[in-house]
Amino acid sequence: METLFGLLFFSLILTCTQTKAQTEGEALLKWKNSLLTPESLKDWSLNNLTPCRWLGVTCDGAGSVVELSLPDANLNGTLYEFNFSSLPNLTLLNLSSNLLYGSIPANISALSKLTSLDLGRNNFDHSLPPEIGELSEIIDLRLNINNLVGEIPYQISNLRKVRYLDLSVNYLENPDYDRLVPLPSLTYLSLSENNLTLGFPPFVLNCTNLMFLDLSFNLLTGPIPESVTNLVNLEYLNLTNNFLQGPIPVSLTKLSSLREIRISNNNFTGGLPSEIGSLTSLRMLEIGNNSFGGAIPSSIGQLKNLERIDIKLSELNSTIPPELGFCINLQNIELSLNYLTGGLPSSFSNLTKVTDFGISSNLLSGEIPADLFRNWHGLVSFQVQNNSFYGTIPAEIGLATKLQYLYLYSNNLSGSIPPEIGNLSNVLELSLEDNALSGSIPDEIWKLKTLRTLFLHTNKLTGIVSDDRKNLTGLPCIRYLLLSDNHFHGNIPPFFCNMILTEYLDISNNHLSGYLPKCWRQMKVLKVLNLANNSLSGEIPSSLGHLTSLLSLHLNGNNFTGEIPLSLRNCEKLAILDLGDNRFHGNIPSWLDARFPALKVLRLSSNEFSGSIPQQLCELVSLQLLDLANNNLAGKIPTNLSNLTAMTKRETTMGNLYKPYRFPDFRYEETVPVSSKNRELEFHRLIPLVVAIDLSNNKLTLDIPEGITTLSGLIFLNLSGNQLTGKIPGKIGDLHWLESLDLSRNQLLGRIPPSISGITTLSSLSFAHNNLSGRIPSGPQLQTLGNQSYIGNPGLCGAPLTKNCSGDETGEPRGIDEDKNDDDDDDAEMIKGVFVCTAAGFVVGSWGFWGALFFKKSWRVACFSFVDDVQDTIYKSMTMT
Repeated sequence: METLFGLLFFSLILTCTQTKAQTEGEALLKWKNSLLTPESLKDWSLNNLTPCRWLGVTCDGAGSVVELSLPDANLNGTLYEFNFSSLPNLTLLNLSSNLLYGSIPANISALSKLTSLDLGRNNFDHSLPPEIGELSEIIDLRLNINNLVGEIPYQISNLRKVRYLDLSVNYLENPDYDRLVPLPSLTYLSLSENNLTLGFPPFVLNCTNLMFLDLSFNLLTGPIPESVTNLVNLEYLNLTNNFLQGPIPVSLTKLSSLREIRISNNNFTGGLPSEIGSLTSLRMLEIGNNSFGGAIPSSIGQLKNLERIDIKLSELNSTIPPELGFCINLQNIELSLNYLTGGLPSSFSNLTKVTDFGISSNLLSGEIPADLFRNWHGLVSFQVQNNSFYGTIPAEIGLATKLQYLYLYSNNLSGSIPPEIGNLSNVLELSLEDNALSGSIPDEIWKLKTLRTLFLHTNKLTGIVSDDRKNLTGLPCIRYLLLSDNHFHGNIPPFFCNMILTEYLDISNNHLSGYLPKCWRQMKVLKVLNLANNSLSGEIPSSLGHLTSLLSLHLNGNNFTGEIPLSLRNCEKLAILDLGDNRFHGNIPSWLDARFPALKVLRLSSNEFSGSIPQQLCELVSLQLLDLANNNLAGKIPTNLSNLTAMTKRETTMGNLYKPYRFPDFRYEETVPVSSKNRELEFHRLIPLVVAIDLSNNKLTLDIPEGITTLSGLIFLNLSGNQLTGKIPGKIGDLHWLESLDLSRNQLLGRIPPSISGITTLSSLSFAHNNLSGRIPSGPQLQTLGNQSYIGNPGLCGAPLTKNCSGDETGEPRGIDEDKNDDDDDDAEMIKGVFVCTAAGFVVGSWGFWGALFFKKSWRVACFSFVDDVQDTIYKSMTMT
């Protein structure tokens, strides 16, 4: 009987368990079916006897679901159909790193036994429900990296057992601090990357068990409160990227457990407290981009466990304390962008664990100690650029074989480049530019297989290779090679064509000679080729036309001859084409047309081009700078200039000449010469703002087309030294932004249009040596220009010339209204002349007609008979009606 009762009891329990499991399973299935992408839950089915075998589901001994863990499961949907009350025993819910969205339901509070909730890395939005405070058993709460908004509900104060709270990377705002009480069990708190304002959150100061505190990337203001000393267990403090201010409180240095301090990018002042040396557990000190000023305290040498120090951009203005060399565990040193003086302490050679050393953009001097490279065997990055270091580059640098980034540029280094640099088999970027280095580039550098960036420009180097008899193959991974502004001579080495990954190649401003290699077709990704200002000669090889990725081509300032090769029409991505200052001849190609939609700079000046200017140039809709000066061009100026739409507006933003290619912080600076104000200007970063046309010193004829006045963005316009005739376009004043206008040495006639007085930006103007006449217009800007602008025009009068105009007794300047009256007088005189001429013609014509009738009888009889016939016809017509 007892056995039967036991069986019945066990059967009853099993039935209840199965019923409970089925109920929980049905609730989970209902949620699954609401998801947009439930494929990862394909084994969730009632065909299984229990959900305890489903993916992500864990049950207790009684068969009830206690854990649901589905991180990174590609779940897409909401929690609106999740029946939380059907899972009363759930203790862990992890749905992190999915595609869930919508609000977090208020009935999540039904999970009364929940100890761990992770909904982070989703797309949940709306405000955080206050009911979250009813999860009284919660220990671990993670809602980070969502789109939650509104106030943090003060009800989280009810989570008395919570230890880990992460609400970071949302759009949450200040809670009601008056109702938010400390969380006694909290050890980890992250509220970073939200919209918290006001001062340091007061409730935090009484969470005395905190070990980790991250309030970074908010809008916090005010000082760090002295009561921060309450956080006696704090090990990690991050206040980066706020608006906190004032000095670092000495009380902060009393938190002896601190291992990491990150307070960069704030407004802290008042120097670094000398007590900082008491934080002997500190491993990371990131306090840069503040306004501390003062010195680095020598007590910093007491931080024997320090691994990283970052005090860049903090207005430090002292020498580097040698005690810093006692921090023997330092791996990363960043002191750039300050006002540090003196040299590098010899004690730095003790720092044998250094991997990253950055002390650029200071006022440091002296020699670079060779011992650093003898002892820093793990060195990966060495950046001391923008200082005043002098002497030679130590040969010992070749011992730092793990080095990847070597930046020594913008110092006063001299001597030759040590060939030992060739031992740096892992180097990626080598920047030695803007020094006084001499000699040849060591052949060993051309054998660095990993090198991607080589900057040697602006030195005194004389040879690209030390021995051109060696069979060098080049740098297989190089992408950026800048060798400009040196004293290189000889030919361009043929191995350059083997460097097929090169994107930027600049060897401009040297003394290179000979012909261009013909092997360019292999360099398919080359974007910038600058060979300007050398002594290269011969014709442009047709293989350049295979560089279909080219954005910028500078061949100007050489001795190239021949015609522009037809193959260049394949380079349709060009933004800059500068072939000026060579000996090219023939016609300007008509294929320079709409196929170049990105071309902004076309410079063909100072060559031997002949023929007319092709109309197709006006199809270059992005063109901002057209320079065809100093050639043998003839014919008329194209009439469709108004199609140059990029010149019809003023550029007010820097923008980019072409899409920037960044690697990693590289910005290539273009250079384009522009003739203006009787001198040649070089534009670099301002090129995107330049809008100019220069057709000077050719043999152009006929009128200046009216369409040129529609190019209202023009800053420079030079048509001087041609054979232009006719009048200056009356709407020349529509070019409101002109700074330089030169129409001198032509055969222009008529008056200077009064509208020119409306151009207020002119600083250079010349109408000299034409056939202009009449009064010179006056205006505020024109009064600042001298008489040299008008000489060689005998018919001109008025200020600033000494010749007075007719009826002008005082010679005083006249305003624009008076010039308009002059123009009206001209019109009246013209109308009077028309009437006089018409009357004279009428008298002469009438006398001729009536005189003939008087002397010729037969003509007189015929005429009067014709008049009588017409009169009779009119009379009959009137009587019949």
